[in-house]
Amino acid sequence: MIHSPTLVAEIRELPPEDGWARCEGTGRACFVCCCGLTTGFIDRAEAIRVAKEHPDALQSAQADDASQNRHNAPDEPPALPR
Repeated sequence: MIHSPTLVAEIRELPPEDGWARCEGTGRACFVCCCGLTTGFIDRAEAIRVAKEHPDALQSAQADDASQNRHNAPDEPPALPR
């Protein structure tokens, strides 16, 4: 499975000051991955924990390579589709 994890920080708009747009962080973040996992906006520390536990794109590629190498080994028959 392909993973492309992303953390998105939530910000809120503040009233402009001297003509400048302003914003501030809310302390919440959302974790999103193309595998379908989306946390919605949760506490930033919790979103970071989820991100650290979730496989990333590099881990996915390594797992795919290992799986292909295992199935292509000469002493093993190829895996049958389910």
